[in-house]
This record gives sequence, structure tokens and C-alpha cells, in this order.
Amino acid sequence: AVGEILREQREQADPVSEARKEVLPYARRVKDALGALRALVTDDTPTAQLESDLRVVHGIVAALIGGEKAMRVVERLPLIRHYVATDVEAAFSKDPSAGSYGEIVAAYPSIRAVATYRIAHAFYEQGEAMVARIMSEDAHSATGIDIHPGAVIGSHFFIDHGTGGVIGETCVIGDRVKLYHGVTLAAFT
Repeated sequence: AVGEILREQREQADPVSEARKEVLPYARRVKDALGALRALVTDDTPTAQLESDLRVVHGIVAALIGGEKAMRVVERLPLIRHYVATDVEAAFSKDPSAGSYGEIVAAYPSIRAVATYRIAHAFYEQGEAMVARIMSEDAHSATGIDIHPGAVIGSHFFIDHGTGGVIGETCVIGDRVKLYHGVTLAAFT
């Protein structure tokens, strides 16, 4: 009886059955790509294997969004890494409890969320909004910080503690900004 009811519900044109018809990226592959990209921009891969890691990452990303777009994302990695370095610097200079750069990269939710945003934003700019949203939700789940990949965020950005922070799609944040937990920068309807 339950199976029959569920089958009937799946045949209806409700939002859940319509979503099932969409071609969505495989979330696990998106998270694999994100993990590999985040490792590259936080220097969590051996330098001696950098070239082979880049080829592997390109292959993972190409399986998601195609070879040409994947190459454009990979080509953005030096700039993304530069911005992540400025974010780590901002955390170190603006948080008196920060003991070291290593502690910040390994343990600060802000760095995980913002590094993920910077990667997701590159996908968003390639027209891959769904992949970018899955990436940003991965960081949101892990950190409590919700940053839309369509936002524009400058260098030296730091979210102190971060839990409950929301940055919406239309938000534009300049350079050298420190945001506190629980702050929402988004449109209200």
C-alpha cells in the first residue's frame, strides 16, 4: 500500500517529481571536486605532485562541467589561492586568539567557508550555478556560514566565528572587511 501511494505521488507533477526530472550534477562528485580544489588552494597537497594533482583535478572537474569550462576554473586557481592567502592573513591580523597561520587554515570555519566560496564563485562565473550551490552548501553544512556563490567578495575577508552568517547573491563586499557571526547581508522579501 505504501509503495503504491509513493508510486502515485511520483507520477504527479508536484515539485518533488519535477525536480527528479532535472539533470542534476552528482553531489558526491561535486564534493570530490571541491575537496581536491580546496586542497590545492590551501597547500594541502605535496608540491612535488602538484602537476599530477592538477591533471587529476581537471579530470574530475571536466566530468562535471566539460573540459573547456574545467580548464577555465583550473586557470583561476592561482588567483583563488592568492585571495585565500589574503583571507588567512586577515584572520591572523584581526583575531587576537590566532596562534598561527597553520591553525587558521586547519581550524577556522571562516577559512573553509570563504575558500569554498572562492572556488564555487569560479564555477558560478562559468554558468555552473548548480555545482556552485552544492559546493557552497557543503561549506554551510560544515561551518554554519552561508555564502552564495554569486556574491562578490574582495581580498582580506574574515568572518569572526561565523556561525549564522549569511551573505546573499547580490552582496558586494570590498577589500579588508571583517564580519561577525550572526550577520546577514542579503535582501529580505
